[in-house]
Amino acid sequence: MVELWLRYGRTMIFTDLEDNFEVLEPAKQWNNSEKLVENLMKHISSETRAIIIDYVHGLTGFDKVVETVLDAVRKNGGSLEGLEVFVSGWRYCDESIEKVLVNMVKTIVSEHGVGKISALPSNSLDEYSDVVVVSPAVYWNGDVLTHEDFLETVGLRTFSCVVAPVVGRGGVVSEVYSGDDVSDTELRNEVMRTSAYTPSKEPQVVVVGGPGHPVDSRLQTCSNIASTVLELQENKVFILALECSEGLGGKTFIDALLNKMQIDNRCLAKDIESWRLVASRQRMCLVTALPSSIVSHLLAARQFDTLDQAMTYARRLKSREAHVLFVENGVGTRVLEYAAEGDEAEDKHSGNAD
Repeated sequence: MVELWLRYGRTMIFTDLEDNFEVLEPAKQWNNSEKLVENLMKHISSETRAIIIDYVHGLTGFDKVVETVLDAVRKNGGSLEGLEVFVSGWRYCDESIEKVLVNMVKTIVSEHGVGKISALPSNSLDEYSDVVVVSPAVYWNGDVLTHEDFLETVGLRTFSCVVAPVVGRGGVVSEVYSGDDVSDTELRNEVMRTSAYTPSKEPQVVVVGGPGHPVDSRLQTCSNIASTVLELQENKVFILALECSEGLGGKTFIDALLNKMQIDNRCLAKDIESWRLVASRQRMCLVTALPSSIVSHLLAARQFDTLDQAMTYARRLKSREAHVLFVENGVGTRVLEYAAEGDEAEDKHSGNAD
């Protein structure tokens, strides 16, 4: 028996699997700080006064990217004490989560002597002539969101340099692009390549974990994880572990689930659209603190208190011999349909590349 663990709120949960299972192999992690520093020093100046961090929680290697950017600013003669760091959590559409993310970034950058850390203001940042933007390119609800989406959303027009970590499968930073003219098309193609995973055998059951606290405290901020299986054919058992100890989310999100209103926010609307599409195609099981009545009526899923309960149900629906794919971290991950030997696969979607 093998214990397999998932993040769940502030803790971890596990299930025991004996055979007929496969664990998704994360992308190879980026590890070239020296090259990034060297490139950044060509694009930033000693007058750099601000860094904007588009923060995505649950990524392996992202904090290292932030620290490397600070190192480049310092080596180029910039003052870290006078540097301002602004944090955005725009993808989550939740101000309360953004406040927590600011505090998380604070623990990273304060160790380097940065004293000014705050949420990205809604007013213009045009007063800053030298702004470094750190924004990951990541698979999100069937699409790829890059720095271009971020800059358009926040209305930032003036910056000196972009640092764009590429998020590969398993939520791992697999590469980092940087410069004053980073290709959006190249980023999107790289994300589609590195986020993809093709199972070695067709799974009947897919188990996916999320990023944990604080993002999985409300469904609104973690529902995008359902898009991990967006490209799978129908009739799998899809087990998703999201604690949601603080409920569904804000009034706008809940009203949209109840079909009371149309959402203007593109990210939030896509969250709900992707969730409903997955729930309509798969037998969806949600391991969560949400009440079962809400899960069944609003989310078209079946609620379970524990991962073991969900696995027992899945085995009953399929069989004890059903092949299980286990995805520890669904952030930035696309599970592709199993391609039997001899089947033709689309080149742009070929999985498991680093």
